[in-house]
Amino acid sequence: MTLGRLAFLAWFSSYLLLSARAETNVSVRLFVEDGQLRTHPFRVFINRPIAAAMNPKIRLLTSHSFLRPKEGENDGIPPRIVADNQQETHEIDGVKISLSGTILVFDLSSYPLHAFKPTVRVEPILEWDDKAAGGAATQFAAGQTVYLGNLPVAAVYAVAVIGVLVVMLAVISRIGKASAIYLLCGTDGALSLWRAQAALWTVAVGTMLLLYGLLRKEVPSIPDTLVMLMGMTVITGGLSQWQEKKKDGALPVDGRADDPATMAIPVAPNSQPASSDPSAGAKVTVAQTQPKLSDLVSDINPAGVRELSITQAQLVFWTCLTIGLFVVKTSTEGKLWDVPGQLVALMGISQASYLGSKLATK
Repeated sequence: MTLGRLAFLAWFSSYLLLSARAETNVSVRLFVEDGQLRTHPFRVFINRPIAAAMNPKIRLLTSHSFLRPKEGENDGIPPRIVADNQQETHEIDGVKISLSGTILVFDLSSYPLHAFKPTVRVEPILEWDDKAAGGAATQFAAGQTVYLGNLPVAAVYAVAVIGVLVVMLAVISRIGKASAIYLLCGTDGALSLWRAQAALWTVAVGTMLLLYGLLRKEVPSIPDTLVMLMGMTVITGGLSQWQEKKKDGALPVDGRADDPATMAIPVAPNSQPASSDPSAGAKVTVAQTQPKLSDLVSDINPAGVRELSITQAQLVFWTCLTIGLFVVKTSTEGKLWDVPGQLVALMGISQASYLGSKLATK
């Protein structure tokens, strides 16, 4: 046996010994994840062997400042599943330790909650009969205070708050425009795809973030893939807006910005006639159109005619699909969905093809 193998075996043996000592020295701990839902299985882990014959029960202790306690809210609840000899890794005093113990799953669907409360702060207490201690001795383990969420009520609160914000923005926007729909329109009055995409992502992510912020003690972390998707939308919007200003004459096309001969003016069918102020000399005003849903899948060609665009239709398809999956997955998994990298790549390809058609020389 070589010296290297001997050194490795010595290191591995010491590692196992230290791990065993660390686990042995850990006192009884009850681990309960924050933000679990009453409508979902309630899962806890304890670093001690517990069998169903020990009659384990969990009590969720609550406190009330203004409301009266609900009947039965502090009663013991038996588990539906008791799984002994399980391994989990938990952080104790800043150190991650692999622990062996028991997983218990409870059904809290009938746990009493006030109908209007989106969440309740509870202190979980697990109790069981310790047969080894004489058969009648009851043991207890307390977990950290967590939030138990009531998803339907929290969803109503989140949708209501987001709805109020949207209505407030709509009221403010009417000061400068005839309708709030112009928040989603370009300089020519047509619906803008990137603006609509940014609005959809903002509402979807904002609603889900508020929802799970209500259900947990801490605001949930936002997955990196969501940040990437929002970033791609902002970049696409910035480049598209630059191109719009370039076409409208706010930026130079092939000369000075103040030269009417070098200003690009978009023309759309069935649009309101462009107007100009004779006293302003050569001032040019962009033709305005009425916003329509078909604007999201069409664009103006070099001849000034609006035609269907496969790149915009593709971006609409992937945007609706991804946002729909995000909302459904987030609602069912109980946390903000981490969008798969492959789906982010498909969204990036669609954004690139959309920008390519926008930035192409016409």
